[in-house]
Parts: sequence; structure tokens; C-alpha cells
Amino acid sequence: MDGEIGVESEYGAGSRFSFYVMQRFETFHPIPKLPADNRRRAAVWHSNETKAHILKDKIAKMGAKCDIIEDAENIGQYTHVFFDSVYFYEITEKPRPARLITVECGRIDSEKVPPNMEILKTPLTCLLLYRILGGDADDVAESGAFGGEFAVRLDNARLLVVDDIEINLMIAAEVLREYGGEVDSAKSGAEALEMIRENEYDIVFMDHMMPEMDGVDVTRVIRAMPGEKYRLLPVIALTANVVGDVRDLFIESGMNDFLSKPLDHTEIERVFREWLPKEKWQAVPR
Repeated sequence: MDGEIGVESEYGAGSRFSFYVMQRFETFHPIPKLPADNRRRAAVWHSNETKAHILKDKIAKMGAKCDIIEDAENIGQYTHVFFDSVYFYEITEKPRPARLITVECGRIDSEKVPPNMEILKTPLTCLLLYRILGGDADDVAESGAFGGEFAVRLDNARLLVVDDIEINLMIAAEVLREYGGEVDSAKSGAEALEMIRENEYDIVFMDHMMPEMDGVDVTRVIRAMPGEKYRLLPVIALTANVVGDVRDLFIESGMNDFLSKPLDHTEIERVFREWLPKEKWQAVPR
């Protein structure tokens, strides 16, 4: 990943491990603002002061008033109260605001959870907070904001995944099926070529290292087939070897892109957005 990894160790004292890797923004959008006339007033009651301030800052940047509180005495004046579950029994004995949101979920007796309480996993994303505070999440989705907060749902897309190792093939196919597409699988380069000739695929995910005919060889054969569809068919390399020379080899052979193993959802979604026609996918909230 073009990064560095290191360790510092002192006998009897301990060790410190570190890594450095360059990453890039997939998209960048500011936190959306709630309507100017909103009357939301939120409170954060948390046992961890740092987490309390982080949550308060996120809410305030959306345009809602937000206070950090130290007890449950006046929670009835707020429209939303975000609280640590360690305060559960104390907070439910007080006058209840419009919404109670538990942001650190310890063990809570589900039978005692009041109807206006929500138990949420942390961390709370900006999109989730925006929804909780009453923002229009559909408008956010259509505007393309929160690139990192949206998953991709496939629409009538047909995919082929190729790998000679059965367990790798099964895992890759199941991961891709999570997105709603139709996924076929091939255990060899020769089988992949036969399936590509017989079917219409939107993307081919091609393992690099395979016996007899590896992914690079298969891609070269695909590009040499008669017909524009074979020249334009997106072929994505699946590889554990992503050093610079291998990347160049993929591109020279006619591959369009690559995914490193193990497969990462963020990168899979990037590939879908980049190589599928727009009518074949849509962004949906996670």
C-alpha cells in the first residue's frame, strides 16, 4: 500500500507499533445543515468528556442547539437527549424529552426501555445524526453528499467472479451478492472465457494467479475477441500482489482496475461506481 510499518521496543517497558499509509478522499462534502427554522435543542450526557464534546460539535455543526449536561434534572426541556447507557436508570426516572438516544449501549433490560428511546451503536455517523435530528435524508442521498456514508445497490447487474481456489471463489461471490447483483463464478481461465462468450456480463472480477491460464492471459484473450463489447467489458483484477510493477502489468494486459485481497467494501463500491453504467446501480443509505 506504499506505506511504512515500524516498531519501537524496550525490554521490560513495552512496545509501540505504528504504520503510515497514504489514503485519499473518495468524495468530500460538508455536513449538511438542518433547516434554518429548526427548533431542535439537543443535550449530550456522557461519562466520557471527550466523546461528549465530539458529539456536541457534530450536532452543533448541523445547526441544532446542543448542550453538555452533567445530570438528568432538566432533560425535559430538550427535544433530543444523547446519553451514555450507564445513566439509563437515572435518566428514565426524569421527565422525558421527545427522544432519548443511547449512544453507548451496555447491558439494558429491554423490558424497561421506554417507547421513546432508541438504542444505537457507536460511532454515530453524520448521516445517522442528521436523520435523528429530523433532516431529510433523501435530499442528502440525491445530492451525493456523504460519499462514505452510502452503500451501492445494484440494479439488474450481472457479474462474473473468477478464482481457482474454491473457498476464495465462494467468499468473493457471497461478498458481491450482498449488493444485489446476479453473480456467476468460474474456477479457471478457460471456464471464464466460455462463460463470457455465452453470457452478457457487466463486470468480470478476475483472479490474477491461476494455473494454466492466469488472469492476465485471460484478459488478453478477452480483448482479442471480435466485437466491441469484449473491448469495453470491465475486467477487475483480484490480487494479493499490488506492487507497482504488477499494477502496470494489469493495465497493459487490458484490465481496467484491481482490488486487493481481502476484499474491502469501500473499494468494491468504488469499482461499481466507476465501471458500471449509472442505470445499473444506485446509492442507498447504509
